[in-house]
Amino acid sequence: MRDTLRGWLRSLRDAEGRPLLSEEQIRHYTWHSFRSGLATALHAANVPDAVIMLICRWMCPESLHVYRRRGTREHESHIRRAAIAKVDVIQSVNVVRVAADE
Repeated sequence: MRDTLRGWLRSLRDAEGRPLLSEEQIRHYTWHSFRSGLATALHAANVPDAVIMLICRWMCPESLHVYRRRGTREHESHIRRAAIAKVDVIQSVNVVRVAADE
């Protein structure tokens, strides 16, 4: 099966007929690379996790979380939302002592 994948990768060519990947690059690809890429692309297209799991034939959410990659844009969005979030919790070590507090 690995030979099939590597043969297919060797057959990929650009518009001028040059190989898209070097032998060194081809060595690093497995079928899991494609599943991860597919899960990542589906997630970027806002496909629900349950559908991604069905398409990739994963039984448990842990597989999805291991293989799906989140892009820079998504991380940046989370950071922006966190920066403007109203946080109204404190840690007990940060609570100011009140007089007569025992």
